[in-house]
Amino acid sequence: MSGGSVGVPATRRSGTRAILDDMAQKRQWADLSVGTRAAIVAAGAVQLTLLGVALNDLRKRPATSLNGPKRLWVALCFVNFVGPISYFVFGRKRV
Repeated sequence: MSGGSVGVPATRRSGTRAILDDMAQKRQWADLSVGTRAAIVAAGAVQLTLLGVALNDLRKRPATSLNGPKRLWVALCFVNFVGPISYFVFGRKRV
């Protein structure tokens, strides 16, 4: 055993150093399985669709029918899936 603690094999690491080492070994697109690649593309398509629909709705909706400033909701829509979903759940006033 080299570089490890007493009783811990060198291949078993824990803590921040292990996380940093794992992050340094990034996987390339070609290393991913076909299913994983399809899931990433599908998630990206869903995210872009949600963004487009939310921004289009914000563009057409008057500011008086929103909960909060329009500029805030536009900015929040660019936060992954959370932004557009939050806009649809919390940003529009119920009629």
